[in-house]
Amino acid sequence: MAAAAPRFALRYFPFGGRGAQCRAILHEAGVAWENVAVNKEMFGKMREEAPAGFAPFKSLPSLEDRETGMVLAQGAAIMQYIGRLATPPLTPTDAAADARAMEITLAAEDLRIKFFAAPLTDGTDEDRAAFKKDHIDGRFGPAFEKLLTDNGGGDGFFVGDSLTYADLAVWQVLDVLCGKVPGLLDGFPKLAAFVDRINARESIVALKGDRSKWF
Repeated sequence: MAAAAPRFALRYFPFGGRGAQCRAILHEAGVAWENVAVNKEMFGKMREEAPAGFAPFKSLPSLEDRETGMVLAQGAAIMQYIGRLATPPLTPTDAAADARAMEITLAAEDLRIKFFAAPLTDGTDEDRAAFKKDHIDGRFGPAFEKLLTDNGGGDGFFVGDSLTYADLAVWQVLDVLCGKVPGLLDGFPKLAAFVDRINARESIVALKGDRSKWF
């Protein structure tokens, strides 16, 4: 008898991008999930045919909950949903705290959009310095540092006293950027220590070591 399929299927391209934060929360939540890699040809066909399990906006990442039949697009919504199902929850139960978590998550997506548009991989040192000056030093760095510090001194999490989806959203985009922009978090000690703490979590170490899940 064939084993039952995992409850969740996450569909995304075979790289980090917007899928990495969703993979991280699925792994952190400890739920059964399948990492469905979608190549360019498959994506084109899916957009034309819109098969079951493909998100209504014809975009990726998409999450299929095989138990309920629901299909979700948009990373923030996927993370919030999985966070609610996790034990202990990774989505705040208090409405105000959850609103703050979503605000932070969407700000991380704003930074990711700036990252995708910037010539960091093939650009010059000047390009990378300009990115840090404009988008980290001039906007996101001070805001994230303050939000983190205002929540109990900055040595824990962004919202409350335990990990939430907001932490994973900020960690993921900063973790990638730290590998592309030298000294990205210079001047933001709490934020730099936060990225190191999340990277040291057992679940994150395990996930990054499993290429069948991470990519």
